[in-house]
Amino acid sequence: MLPKLVPNLRLGSARSSAFTLVETAMAVGVVAFAFVSLMALLPVGLTTFRRSIDTSVCAQIAQRVVDDAQQTDFDILIDQTNLEQSQAGEGFTFRAPTIAAPALRYFDDQGMEVVPLIPPTPNKTELARIMYYVSMRVMPQASLPRTDGASAHNGRVHPEDVAQLTIQIAHNPGHRSLIFSSAPADRAMSPDRNLLNTSDSSMRGIDVLTYSALVGRNL
Repeated sequence: MLPKLVPNLRLGSARSSAFTLVETAMAVGVVAFAFVSLMALLPVGLTTFRRSIDTSVCAQIAQRVVDDAQQTDFDILIDQTNLEQSQAGEGFTFRAPTIAAPALRYFDDQGMEVVPLIPPTPNKTELARIMYYVSMRVMPQASLPRTDGASAHNGRVHPEDVAQLTIQIAHNPGHRSLIFSSAPADRAMSPDRNLLNTSDSSMRGIDVLTYSALVGRNL
């Protein structure tokens, strides 16, 4: 008869493995440090993302405004009826759409135009959709470059047939009042006339993108 085999067990010979309190605290500290660093980068990332969205949407809006101008009768675009005869020969004559009377168009966050039911002021429901305020300035006589060595005075090629558009798009979801340049009518050569005055302190925090295009008369 074979003897019964009994395993030789020693109490305390097997030790259970686990994390100590110090190791756990160190791991939590490392994770917390990394998490704080990621949280610090979050606002920068969101700002960059918003600006890239603004750039894309504003480019779409600017193209829409230029397309509308190209499809408009040229004399209506430059407001020929009310254009002062005294400025007929100047290179800088501004309409926005009329001198010293900037007109605004409104667009939502998708670049779709919001047309006020009772223009020109949108109601509360329409304001809730508006994200971008758009202003267009028209210079009826644009100066075109010459390559034949002509002087600056004679450097315009049929300026009465070409208008220069300046389109300004303000990201203004807070619907703050926009400040335009107060250049008087006797400063016809002032390049900032009828443009948004971005240097004004009340305009801080409002991002403004500016686009320019030339529109010719269809002959």
